[in-house]
Amino acid sequence: MGVLIYITFGLPLFVAPFFHLHKLMKERRRSYVDQVTTTVNDMFLAQYRDTISGNVNNISDRISALDYIEKYRKIANSLPLWPLPIKISAPPLGSLVAASLPLAIKLLNGTLEKVGALVP
Repeated sequence: MGVLIYITFGLPLFVAPFFHLHKLMKERRRSYVDQVTTTVNDMFLAQYRDTISGNVNNISDRISALDYIEKYRKIANSLPLWPLPIKISAPPLGSLVAASLPLAIKLLNGTLEKVGALVP
């Protein structure tokens, strides 16, 4: 019974403090990527307008700015979405799995015995 309580409450109590941080990290990353997308769209629109009007003097400046923005986008996309690395979160999750194995084996054996009793 203690193992069942541990399994029921162990994982949620381990993940709950980090879930809010996960949501915040996700929102922040999305806002960075949205900023980059908006900036790139604005630059392309400005370049298109300049090209249509015949002003092509600042193309090289915009290309270098786009290169910089692309580097920023790669950095923004590489930001982590969970506050804990897997190396830190694996041991508690491993203990949860280890604690649940005997219960799973017991349930599986009970189910197989019932199925075996039904088969003539």
